[in-house]
Amino acid sequence: MKIWELCADVDGFDGFTLVENSKKLELIDMFNGTKLAKIWTPVIVKYINGRNIKGKPKRKGDLSHFLAGAYIVNSIFVDELKDYVEGHAEFLPLIYKDKEYYLMNVTTMVNCINYDKSEFEYSLSTGEIMWCKRYSFIEECLEGIHLFRTAEFPRASIFISDELKKRISESCLEGIRFIEVYDSNE
Repeated sequence: MKIWELCADVDGFDGFTLVENSKKLELIDMFNGTKLAKIWTPVIVKYINGRNIKGKPKRKGDLSHFLAGAYIVNSIFVDELKDYVEGHAEFLPLIYKDKEYYLMNVTTMVNCINYDKSEFEYSLSTGEIMWCKRYSFIEECLEGIHLFRTAEFPRASIFISDELKKRISESCLEGIRFIEVYDSNE
């Protein structure tokens, strides 16, 4: 079994930001696995036009960085992957010109970290876990799950199954990177 971290390719593709930056902190606190569709009020976003390290303009991807652990996706992303992500994420509408964009809210939280085999970075002052340096998962907890967050770190990374990673790779979706975080064969 392989597990991948889903990431936005920020080197070649631009992201979005809020028109009203004052709402940013409020939004960050909301994305912790809680279902939000019933209370969601669409926010206005704007596209960030940037350049990569070589000075070339960046492009819009199908998945874009927005907030820590929250990505903006377009309708192509939603249509292409709905069979894999249905029931594991909500797609909350955003206001952006005349195009359909959504904030992907991953709602499947799985208590699946194998603490005996994972490596953590600890706070020097409190001794609490700050983040996971090397993941190991309890595989039985992840059977049939393609998109999830860990219950232990609900605002951290978004993880995907190897099957979903292959599906994304075979599609024409752009702006997406993967980081392998777990391989049961290693």
